[in-house]
Amino acid sequence: MAQTFLVTNIQKGNREDLKNVLSDLTYKKTPFFSMCGKVDSKAILHEWMEDTLQGGRLNARAEGFTPTPAAADNDIRTRRSNNCEIIAEIISVSRTQNVVDKAGLGSGAMSEYDHQLERKMKRLALNWNLTLWQQVAVTRDADAGTAGAMSGYFDADNDHTKNAGGALLTDLLYNQLAQEMVEDGVDPDTVFAAGFNKRQISSWGTSNRRYVEGEKKLTDVVNEYESDWGTQKIVFDKDIPIAQIALTQIDQCKVAMLDPFQHIRLPHTIDGE
Repeated sequence: MAQTFLVTNIQKGNREDLKNVLSDLTYKKTPFFSMCGKVDSKAILHEWMEDTLQGGRLNARAEGFTPTPAAADNDIRTRRSNNCEIIAEIISVSRTQNVVDKAGLGSGAMSEYDHQLERKMKRLALNWNLTLWQQVAVTRDADAGTAGAMSGYFDADNDHTKNAGGALLTDLLYNQLAQEMVEDGVDPDTVFAAGFNKRQISSWGTSNRRYVEGEKKLTDVVNEYESDWGTQKIVFDKDIPIAQIALTQIDQCKVAMLDPFQHIRLPHTIDGE
C-alpha cells in the first residue's frame, strides 16, 4: 500500500543522528611491549649470549693437592637467537575524504589521513604486544615470497615450564615453578596473565578481603603475590592465551629493533594519499 503521507525514508536530506563527537580510545593495553627493555639489532637474525653460573658444591681439597682439570669445571655459554620480522599498517585515504566536513573531526582540525595515522600507530603497538606473546616462527623464503616471523614468548625455548594438565592453576603449581626458577638462578618478579588466570591468582587471597572504614571501599584484589620465592607483580595482559601465564624476570625481557617504526608517505599514484 502506497504511503499517503511524507515519511523519513522518502524525504531526502534528513541528517543522521550521528553524535558529533568522536570518542577515541586510550590504549594502555600493551603491558609486555611497554615493560620490555629496548635494544638495537644489527642483523635479521638477532643473537645474544647467555652465561649461567653453576651452583655451589662441596669442594674440599687435600693440602698440597694437584689440580686436575675436568670438563664439568667449565661454565659453557649458550648462544640464543630470534628472527626479526616486519610489522606494518597501511593507510589509504582519498583526497576528497581528507577535505570534507567529518563528524567528530571537522574540516580544519585534522585530515582523515592524519587521524588514521594516529590510530594506526596505536594499532602497531597492539600488534607488537600480541606478536611478542603469540607469534610462531616462520623461516624466510629464499625469494622473499614468505614473510619471516619471530618466535613469540610461548613459541621460544623456555627453560622452565609447568603443565596443569587442564586443571585450574593452583598456588602449589605456581610455587613449584617459582622454586625451580629461583634454584636455577632466575629472579622471577613479574607474572603476566589474561583475565581468567588473573582472577584465579586473586582467588588465592580471598580470605584477605579488606573494608576500609570511612572510604566505603571493599578491597578484593591481588596485584602482588608474596611467596617463599619473592614477590611478583601481577600484570593483566589480554594477549596471553587464556590457559597460560608467564612468570618472568622482566629485566631479562628485551625487544630488539633492526629498523625502528617510521612513517613513510608513498608517491601520489591515485587521487589520494
